[in-house]
Order: sequence, then structure tokens, then C-alpha cells
Amino acid sequence: MSFLDDLKQQAAARRREAQGDLAEIERRTAQVEAACATVWRYLDDLGRQLQVLQPVSAARYVFDGRTVVEGLRCTDFAADIRKTRVARGPLAEVEVVERIVLMARMVSGRRIELAKDFPPEIERLEGRLAQAGIQCIGLPIRDAETGHFVENRYAFTADLVAGVRVLPRHEEGGLRFVVQNLDGLVSVEGTLAAHEVTVARLDELARWWVGQPQRFFAGARELRRIEPY
Repeated sequence: MSFLDDLKQQAAARRREAQGDLAEIERRTAQVEAACATVWRYLDDLGRQLQVLQPVSAARYVFDGRTVVEGLRCTDFAADIRKTRVARGPLAEVEVVERIVLMARMVSGRRIELAKDFPPEIERLEGRLAQAGIQCIGLPIRDAETGHFVENRYAFTADLVAGVRVLPRHEEGGLRFVVQNLDGLVSVEGTLAAHEVTVARLDELARWWVGQPQRFFAGARELRRIEPY
């Protein structure tokens, strides 16, 4: 066998391996896309029903040690799906789901004014405002005579943004769920295999929205709970 023949065998083996990998990716992509279709139909319908019901959140939203907001009403539900095109092989492209979201406002209507003069407290409050989706820039107050910093003052209405984002992971065969502010000022995220994303599993997510006991992330991979500082 010549050296060229040896290279031909190596190249043929590499092509077979690449074709096998592509076939597996296509299989996983199809599974994830099927799960995305289930998620989209469910969340779109769920948002329309919750908009009628406008449930009251059972969570507590803590901005500082003395400022806690409870009993927020969920409204303005909006579901959305976005798609993109990705390469599958050297010449082919396919359209796949990029993300699915169901978002809502958590309305208290409560006007809050806070003042913070200690840098860690300022950082902590601003992190919680960012997590809540509240746009509020602290107004720095300075001593009229010395010009020295006295405090930052914040004034805002405690209406929050809450929701769920679904990020497909086609090549891995899973879906990443990010749940924001349904348990207070916190994001909880985890990955579920495509075959685990059933209507029964999504019912657990619906229970979460209305403040009932739920096990949505039971068995999820890469589970994280992210709270602002």
C-alpha cells in the first residue's frame, strides 16, 4: 500500500466519522425542535389564560432590610418565539428555534424612596433593582459646603419584570430554562433533556407562576440559583 493509499483510508474514515456526527446532531436537533414546539404552544396558551386570571404572586421581593414588597399582581403577559438559521453540513442551513419567552409585569403600584450612603449597600440595592428590571439611577447628594458625598437617593415604583426564557441547545439535545423573579428577586436556571420537556413538566412551571408547590426543575442538569449581591 502506498502512502497515498494510507491517506485515502484515513480520509475515508474521517468522512464516515463526520457523517455519523452530523446524523447524531440532526437527530438531537429534531428532538429539541419537537420539544420547542410543545413549549411554544404551552407558554403561548398559558400566557393568555394568566392574563385573564392575573394571579397574585406569593413571593416576597426584598430590596433592603426594611423594604419588602408582597402581593404583586401578574399582568401584561407576552409570549414570543424567535428563530435563526444555522449551518448543518458544508452546504446546508436549517431554521431552528433560538429562544422562547413568556414575560409579565409584577405590579405593586407602590412608590418607594430609599437612601444609601455605604458603598456595599449601594451596590446591593442597585443589583436588586437590575434583577427586578427596574430602571432607576441613584441621585448623588453632596454636602452644600464641603461637596463631600452624603448619600445616593432612589425613587421608583416597585413594579417588576418576571418570566421564563427557554434557550435550546440543539447539539446537546436539551433546553435551558431560565426562570426570573418568580421566587423573589432571583433567577433559577437548569437544563432538561428534550424528552423530559412534556406537558406534565410544563404544568409544574404553570404552578410556579401561580404560587403553588412545584417540582419543575426536578432532575435538571446544571441547576443554578442566582441571587443579586
